[in-house]
Amino acid sequence: MDAELRKHLTAYADGELPAELRPRIESLLAADAEAQAEVRWWQSLRRQARRVLDAEAVPPGLAAGILRQLRPPVPAVRKWTLRLGVPGVAAAAILLTVFFLVRPAETTPITPASLVAIHDACAVHGRHDSLGVRKAAGKGSCASVKSQAKFACRVPDVSACGPYHLDGACDCAPKRDVRVVHAYFRSTTAPEVVVSAFAIDRSIRFCGSDGSKCGSCRSSKRRQYDESTLQNVSLLCWKEGDRSYVLVARLPAQQLSALADGVTLAGMQRLLSDGREVAVAASTATAP
Repeated sequence: MDAELRKHLTAYADGELPAELRPRIESLLAADAEAQAEVRWWQSLRRQARRVLDAEAVPPGLAAGILRQLRPPVPAVRKWTLRLGVPGVAAAAILLTVFFLVRPAETTPITPASLVAIHDACAVHGRHDSLGVRKAAGKGSCASVKSQAKFACRVPDVSACGPYHLDGACDCAPKRDVRVVHAYFRSTTAPEVVVSAFAIDRSIRFCGSDGSKCGSCRSSKRRQYDESTLQNVSLLCWKEGDRSYVLVARLPAQQLSALADGVTLAGMQRLLSDGREVAVAASTATAP
């Protein structure tokens, strides 16, 4: 009989036990220390999962806490570890997947030079088009990048901010573990003027280890920007949720800020399936 009742301990720990079974389970718990340990273990694991799902960022030390909870108390191990094997491993796998994949990562440092290098090599000089914008049937539209991008995001349509057309797109990234969609727009009146739009899969911050100057802020009517400069290049970064948008240009920061204010995210074409945000970079080969 105890074996049958023990099958309901998980439901008891989750608060989902039918009312008619509760007196029998509570009697079992009053007499069985191992059953008590099992219930405490499931309840603790549930609390850890709730913390992961509810937190804005992953609390320090939570990973170690999860791993400790996956090792139940010694007195309880011998008799129910094997029985908990399948559901326990499944619960742990789900929890750790949420912890490492679903929750937003910590802000990733990106050097301004890495974005400028991609812009110069792929947009200004090389016209790198590995995502096939120029070959697509919908040439000149942000939607033409949709089938080629490797992660879900949106890209600001820089052509809405002035006389630009979408000239190409690639997935060159500033870091190996960062996924990117890089769409670039060329001026229809001055072909040497190029605006690059980087869709980056995470929240970033400028890192000044490349000699750039970082840390100042600029506020506009619409957004607050983090600024950086590298030689004659200005960079602006703003956050939308846990995603970043970056503008890079050989322009004065104030002029670049005006361009950034003209970028509207809400009405943009969705490039990919699940609607993650994008990071944006804009630059000019020569100041207009």
